[in-house]
Amino acid sequence: YGKSDHEYPITTSADDNYRLIFEGGGTSINWELNEWKLRYSYANVKVKNNNASLLIDALISASPLWPDASVIAERFHTKGKQFNYHQLGMIYDNNSWWLQSEITHLNSEAPVIYSTRHFYVSVGRSIYAFSLYATRGYVHAEQNPVQISAPAGYPPPISQQLNALAAVTEQTLNNARSSQDSFGVGVRWDFTSKMALKFQADKFNIDKYGDTLWIKSSTNLTPKKQTANVISLSLDVLF
Repeated sequence: YGKSDHEYPITTSADDNYRLIFEGGGTSINWELNEWKLRYSYANVKVKNNNASLLIDALISASPLWPDASVIAERFHTKGKQFNYHQLGMIYDNNSWWLQSEITHLNSEAPVIYSTRHFYVSVGRSIYAFSLYATRGYVHAEQNPVQISAPAGYPPPISQQLNALAAVTEQTLNNARSSQDSFGVGVRWDFTSKMALKFQADKFNIDKYGDTLWIKSSTNLTPKKQTANVISLSLDVLF
């Protein structure tokens, strides 16, 4: 059990932070038998604050012309909302073959933070000092991307202002949405007892409004499907 008051970065800019005050608790259980290991974890978190936002103020101000705007503004409220997190993991390792898998589920009461499912499975084979492996994974939001439309029928410049507000609102509500799947292969070389070199290649298929996990120059998500190829080379050292 614990409490936290922390600002989380949402872009590469030092000024873009999202403050969360929350309290929560959790528990976990582990089971081991020979080559098998299983773990289950559960956590519950309750948020104690709302974040001030110029966008929320703008939506409330526009509500005389756009009655649904005040209802949309409530989607950004996080105070009193709870999050439940479940995690189930498994490892099998007989020193020649190994299999590792994990599935998690985040259930969110706050519309601005999406409920998500995560899963990965990795299988590998050890041959002397080398380990060959392949990994398959995905993360998917349970809700579809939000679509926001401003009311029609107003003359310019009011119509342009309402449409711009609707576009910014749609983008912001989708900013916490993660949705992608990936496949990767790699090889690890333990050339000494305390040093290892690892090479890995991954391909990612990213859904529309699903690139939250990727570092970008702004908070804007990409409103189209994308693919990405990542090649990494790392050196692990044990002191």
